[in-house]
Amino acid sequence: MPLRAKPPTGVGLIRTVVRSATKQVPQGNCSLKVSVPDRSYEPFISEGFVSLTNDEASQRPVKILRDTGAAQSFILSDVLPLSDDTYCGSSVLVQGIEMGFVPVPLHFVKVHSELISGIFRVGVRPMLPVKGVTFIMGNDIAGGKVVPALEVLDKSDHSLSNELAQSYPHVFPACAVTCAQALQEGDVIDLSNTVLFKEVDQEDGLCDTSEKLITSDKQPRKESKNVELIADAIKLPVTREQLIANQKVDNKLAKCFSSVVSLEDVKKKNVAYFIDGNLLMRKWKSHVDAGGDWNAVYQIVIPTAFRQNVLSLAHDHQWSGHLGITKTYDRILRHFFWPGLKQDVAQFCRTCHTCQITGKPNQVIPPAPLCPIPVIGEPFEHVVVDCVGPLPKTKSGNQFLLTIMCMA
Repeated sequence: MPLRAKPPTGVGLIRTVVRSATKQVPQGNCSLKVSVPDRSYEPFISEGFVSLTNDEASQRPVKILRDTGAAQSFILSDVLPLSDDTYCGSSVLVQGIEMGFVPVPLHFVKVHSELISGIFRVGVRPMLPVKGVTFIMGNDIAGGKVVPALEVLDKSDHSLSNELAQSYPHVFPACAVTCAQALQEGDVIDLSNTVLFKEVDQEDGLCDTSEKLITSDKQPRKESKNVELIADAIKLPVTREQLIANQKVDNKLAKCFSSVVSLEDVKKKNVAYFIDGNLLMRKWKSHVDAGGDWNAVYQIVIPTAFRQNVLSLAHDHQWSGHLGITKTYDRILRHFFWPGLKQDVAQFCRTCHTCQITGKPNQVIPPAPLCPIPVIGEPFEHVVVDCVGPLPKTKSGNQFLLTIMCMA
């Protein structure tokens, strides 16, 4: 008899799924269901306490997960009675696995755990990715920082010491730092090796512009080695001592010296002459904004001997661009002044050889006037003679042509 084939035996595949268990936790007269974290997190979970004050009675127990891959610590929002008093005034941008950014507000929370204790800034979220965990301790608290988290401040954190920033705080956001703020911060931000570098020194409300512009033997700033190279490359034709000496002997500046006032009176006036380190200076401020001193311009009064140097630097230099009268005048007024400046600038620009040859793009050249042509009475009465050459030499050695034309 032929053997019967046995029917195939069924095979079942079973996969074990670990689910987060829940347990009953007594809370007063009722019990709450609290999720139990996955067993794989047990080596990194510890118990701790959080509170908003130093009172031990207000401490709340939390289950802490030490996450070495987190740069920021988080807590569930329903653990503590958080309010505006605990808000830090800033938020942190958190990037998750989906590569998106979520702003998370920061609050001051007192943490007591086996790893570390103290008051820290903690992000508050309504839900955490790990069930049963109420506090995620990142590297910002437990140490081992990686990349610092970016913060978005509600209000600027920089000290607004100048009058303009205090009058218009909305113009200075926390995302921008001006050159003046960078210099006030000291070593926080260094722009000395960039094109934004500009030395500004203020003392008693007056800019020491003269020393910055004309002193060639001034010690350079320690944090900038490029200043020495720039000082060597730019050889100024005048020193501070020469400028002071020429100011005193210039008769055209006698009226300016007679109008000199004290440094205290300078702050109260819009236009005034004053002496700064034996150097004659001039202060100018617009009458429109007379309420503040932030827009004041401090100018060096140039004697007659060095005015051509200033005019040439403002107009003829390679980087000056041969600008017109108004723009050259405004450029000089940023740092220098002397009586009759506008007239000297106009005369210098109108007699500039390069400007006369090239002209200006918006300059309209008037057409030449028409002249009557005299009537010719007979042939060869009016003859025009011209010489053309030199031309390439012929075999005979000739290279010029004599042209004769009758105007009849």
